[in-house]
Amino acid sequence: MEETPAPDQPNERKRLYFLLININLFDNNEELSLEEQLRGTKIFLSLLIISLSIAVFFTSFNVHTNTVIIQSPNEHNFEKLSIQYSTTLSCPCTRNDIRHDQFLSFNISYHPICTSQFVNQTFISSLMEFNMSNYYPLDYRIMAASHFQIIALLCRTIKQMVSDVLEEFTTTYMITNKALFHNIFNVQVAALVEQLKTTTMANIKHINDFLWFNIFQNRLVSGLRTNYYIQTIPGSTTSFYYISGYANWNNTCNCALNDNCVHQAGIYNLTGRRNLHTPYIFGNLTDVRYLLLTIPGVMVGCLPYNSILASTLECFYNQSCIEQIQLFLRGFSLVKTLSSSRFEHNTTVSDLLDQLFIELWNPIINFTGYFHMCSPLSCTYSYDRRFNLFYAIITTISLFGGLKTILYFSTLALLILIQRIRNCKNVRNT
Repeated sequence: MEETPAPDQPNERKRLYFLLININLFDNNEELSLEEQLRGTKIFLSLLIISLSIAVFFTSFNVHTNTVIIQSPNEHNFEKLSIQYSTTLSCPCTRNDIRHDQFLSFNISYHPICTSQFVNQTFISSLMEFNMSNYYPLDYRIMAASHFQIIALLCRTIKQMVSDVLEEFTTTYMITNKALFHNIFNVQVAALVEQLKTTTMANIKHINDFLWFNIFQNRLVSGLRTNYYIQTIPGSTTSFYYISGYANWNNTCNCALNDNCVHQAGIYNLTGRRNLHTPYIFGNLTDVRYLLLTIPGVMVGCLPYNSILASTLECFYNQSCIEQIQLFLRGFSLVKTLSSSRFEHNTTVSDLLDQLFIELWNPIINFTGYFHMCSPLSCTYSYDRRFNLFYAIITTISLFGGLKTILYFSTLALLILIQRIRNCKNVRNT
């Protein structure tokens, strides 16, 4: 059996080289010589290769935007997508109006005074006496019952007002066209809560100002005879009308001019009014032996309402203080010290009222409930991608046909033009 001789590798390479350099794409054009046809082919192929290389380069590194649609996304998928594609993700809600109570509720806790025995009617009744207005006006016993009645009323009023406000608030709607990202949702709901707090606190301040204005303008006379004192003479129609005043920090505060006159409360070994004259000044006693006990933070004055607002509750956090009062007011045996609070012990009742006696609003934010009500049918997001080989190949193929035709005829036109110019020069030379 004869062996087949191996092909001559150098000869094969020579044939291939010869074939390549003799490719003629313009052989059907009789106007051009063979040399011009071969030169034109080289020019055409060079331009085509360069153009395609440029096209591949730019399409490979050009930014290509891809858009993706996710059908019926659940909350977990939405959370994940919102982190990865936060700038382009869009999930239209199936409903644009969502009630606040679907994603927000409150568990409000109030100041301990509002849940203590201090606002219990049994305790308040135990502080009342038949002739309590006969006590000296700076004596705490004259106003103790009224003070706690007012606090109890304020607590009840505020609780009811806050309950009504929350009921109205939770039945209103949040308008959202698209599902909010979790962090944005939390920020918006927190803003809603702050707006609710601000509005409610402003309302109670308006009510408080309205009460003060009416009390002062109508010149109400306290039944405790702490702002005005009327003295009648038995058997006579004549009566004397005395205006009370309170000495405070080297000044005299007149109840006819200012209902906010207050003075430190205490327990006094004194009843009635001494040395009446107009106006009668309380608090300028020179004989301190009448004062049996000073009650820290508690104020008395023209009216119970104004004086309790100027008072603090610091004494009622202290068991020793309560026990000292108990020696003179037996009803204090029914109460215990107040539990801890976020407010300082020396916070005035007026400041507590401004804060609605609220310790914590405790808003409970439920993003799951919000997303369930939003219930987007689909989510759309887009992302940019570089060096997409598949896209580069498709783009290059689509460009190839048109580019080849343009370059072919452009090269042919250029060759013919050059030939005609050369022929014209030859004719002139001859």
